[in-house]
Amino acid sequence: MHCPECDEKYDKEVCECPKCGVSFGQELNAQDYKEIITLINPMEISLIKSILDGEGIDYYIKGEQITFLAPLPEPARLMVAEDQAVDALEIMKDLKIVLP
Repeated sequence: MHCPECDEKYDKEVCECPKCGVSFGQELNAQDYKEIITLINPMEISLIKSILDGEGIDYYIKGEQITFLAPLPEPARLMVAEDQAVDALEIMKDLKIVLP
C-alpha cells in the first residue's frame, strides 16, 4: 500500500506512515483476512511478496520482523484478503515452499 500524503510504500499492518508520520485512521480488520501459509525463510517471504504484489493480491505478512530474530520464536503468517484467498493459493501452487 502507499501513503496518501507522500506515496511511501508501507506494510498493511501499520497504521502510520513510516516516512511522513500521517495516521491512516483505520486498522486492518483481521477478520477480513485469511491465513494462507506460515513461513520462516526470509527469501521465501520476499519471493511471495514480490509475486503477490505483481498480481495485485491484497495481503500482509503478520509477524514478518519476528522471523529475523534468533532463534526464530514464531513463523511469519501470510494473511490474504478472504475474497482473494483462492486466487493467492492458485498463484502459489507451483512454488516449492518448505513448510515449517
